[in-house]
Amino acid sequence: LNYTLGTMGIMAHELRTPLATMQLIGEAMRNEASQLPEEPAQRVQLLAGRMNHLVRNMNHQIDMQIANARLM
Repeated sequence: LNYTLGTMGIMAHELRTPLATMQLIGEAMRNEASQLPEEPAQRVQLLAGRMNHLVRNMNHQIDMQIANARLM
């Protein structure tokens, strides 16, 4: 069980690193959108928001898997 929890911690770290990068890219997209014409800016804002939402969902899933492993 301890090995499983250790593995889950390593996997969580390896997954969260690219997710954090994705979140930073989404924030950069939002900042750059302000320099675009209105319609493309809205689309970029929408895409950045969707990416942020997906990152939050993935982080939540990781948290839930770790919590479930601890309950075992």
